[in-house]
Amino acid sequence: MMETYIIATAISFMAGAMSYMVGRFWILPIFRYHRIRQQIASDLDGYGRSDDAEIKKQMKERAEIHRRYSVNLSNIMYELPQWYKIAIRHRSEFPDKAVEALMKLSNISEPEHVRNRLKSISESLKLSA
Repeated sequence: MMETYIIATAISFMAGAMSYMVGRFWILPIFRYHRIRQQIASDLDGYGRSDDAEIKKQMKERAEIHRRYSVNLSNIMYELPQWYKIAIRHRSEFPDKAVEALMKLSNISEPEHVRNRLKSISESLKLSA
């Protein structure tokens, strides 16, 4: 009788540990990636709809935001499980290129170049236009 309790306890402990590991190391990083991707999409959508004069006004304010997005996206790529990175590449999403383009976007001063970088980021992350 006591052996069944020990076996049941061990099985439930292992199931709980596995659930924690899957949630912490797979599900949470994937959700973070999608959240960062959505934040970038909404921010760049509003920025892309601005006219040239508005873009020039917002450049300095947005430079820090773009750098932060670049760092966050770069950090989350190290946390993602390898199988999900393969799935992302299979969907033709290239977050590493988006990180590079976001960093370059934070240093651009011409509205036309801004639009080119926005397009590059959207293509890299497969964001809706």
